[in-house]
Formats: sequence, C-alpha cells, structure tokens
Amino acid sequence: MQKVCVWIIRWDYFLEPANLDFTEYLRGTLSPEELARSLKYYFPDDRYRSYLSRGLVRILGASYTGINLKNIDIIKGYNGKPAFSGEASDLKFNISHSGEYIMMAFTFGREIGVDVEKQDSKADFYGMSELFAHEEESLIKRSCDYRVFYDTWVCKEAFIKNTGEGLARSLNSFTVRGDDIIIDGRIQDKLLLKRIKVNNEYAAAMVVEK
Repeated sequence: MQKVCVWIIRWDYFLEPANLDFTEYLRGTLSPEELARSLKYYFPDDRYRSYLSRGLVRILGASYTGINLKNIDIIKGYNGKPAFSGEASDLKFNISHSGEYIMMAFTFGREIGVDVEKQDSKADFYGMSELFAHEEESLIKRSCDYRVFYDTWVCKEAFIKNTGEGLARSLNSFTVRGDDIIIDGRIQDKLLLKRIKVNNEYAAAMVVEK
C-alpha cells in the first residue's frame, strides 16, 4: 500500500505577524477564479481558510510531484471533486477545515477523502442522527454521547468526499460499522477507513482506496 500523507494545521498560525509574508505568498498562488471564490465567503475566517488551504495544497502538490508550482493546476475532476490536472493528475488530494484546523491528505493513484469537525456538545446530535442509517442512529441514541455522533459523521463525510458524490448520496444509504463501510449489506473491502486523532475537541477521519 502506498503512503498517505496527512497534514493537520492550525490556520491562525499563518496570521501571526511573523508569517504574514508567507500568507500573502500563499494567496498569490491562487488562480483568479479561486481567489474570487474565496472572497465570496461572508466571514473573514472562512476566506482565510479557503485561500490558505488551496495555497498549501498547490505548494505541497508541487513538492510531492517535483513539478514547478506555476504548472500546478486544480480542476473539477470526477463528480466535481477538486483534482490536479496534467502531469500532476496522479497525485490525489482532499481538504477539510473546521474551527482552528485545516486538514489535507495526499496519495498517489488512489482516491482519498478526509473530514475534520469541531465537536459541539450542545448540538442537536440526537435529531441529526436521524439523517443516518438506522443502525448508526440507534447506536448514537443509545450512547447519548455527542462524540459518537461526530465520530460517525466524519467517517461518513470522508467516504462521500472520497467518491466525490457529496450530499448527492444520502447519508442513510450506507453504514459505518467500526472500521467498515457497508453498502447494501456488503462491506466495501477496497476502502480503508481510518480515524485521525487531532485532540479531544475534534473528530477526524480518512477514507482511501486500498
């Protein structure tokens, strides 16, 4: 199995005075279209996370492939999932951000999806669990534990980000059971589901093709 590189970075690090020059450099790596999209976010923090994550993905993509940064292009790939084009197309990546963190993952030749979420103990996780498969909903309601909800949530999000389907796939159309993803009663044995430890306030997961 080829290596997977996962980065979990506090985005506010780049807003410290000593790092602002690098932050501007990252913004300069974005295409005009990407920059325009990041400026559409209403909240400044969301704008920062948007262009910082895209800039970091470009720089790391150039580093992993050995391709000049100027030749690293990000396009909409299969199902609209962001992907590198041209010479860099064999390098797959995915991005997620929540709260103080940006999460990125890279691997060659295999689709990958990641999700990170800041856990909120006051969220209506009991009601939101009704979006999930019956088995998952029952587990969450029996546990009465918001952490069980978020653990399930990030695993499911990582899967639909792996496939690029997003919310086009219903969250109750598949089940997360332990380290397995199950569709129509069949374990998806070509996928690896792995939970990623950030800290006690966050849940994170990755799904990658074996």
